[in-house]
Amino acid sequence: MKIKSIAAVMICLGLTIVANPAHAANGFTVEAVRLRAGPDSAYPIVAHLPARARLDIYGCVEDYLWCDVSWGGIRGWMNGRYLETNFQNRDLYIIDAAPSIGVPILSFSINDYWGRYYHRRPFYRERARYNRIHNRYPVIIHRESRHDGRRNDHGRDHHDDGHGHWNR
Repeated sequence: MKIKSIAAVMICLGLTIVANPAHAANGFTVEAVRLRAGPDSAYPIVAHLPARARLDIYGCVEDYLWCDVSWGGIRGWMNGRYLETNFQNRDLYIIDAAPSIGVPILSFSINDYWGRYYHRRPFYRERARYNRIHNRYPVIIHRESRHDGRRNDHGRDHHDDGHGHWNR
């Protein structure tokens, strides 16, 4: 009986660790920005973050263009061009610093992510509609890197939503 109880506790602890992985880095917003329910400006807004808001960074999609973060207990995605971290006593855009600080590359699954964090939100019922967003955006314009490894545009990749609107 005691062994079953210990096994049950171990399983519960293991599931907790999987469901709540430790954050990879600390970060902050460069300016006021919207926290979204997915890695694209077409996903619903889940919070409005003020400038210099401190947050936990869990990982980013490839190229660090969108990052999975939490702020004040709210989990969501924000555009990497508005996210900085402090690395070696310098504030750097996450796009530039992420490889050096070990921010993991993540994939996004709307059913998994929304099931975990948004199942009580009104937009949860619209998963099928929002699932079509994946791969629709962004049109990415990469900026050339300078010879010293820093980007000419201060680490900001720009994203056109295909309708002339810039994502933020």
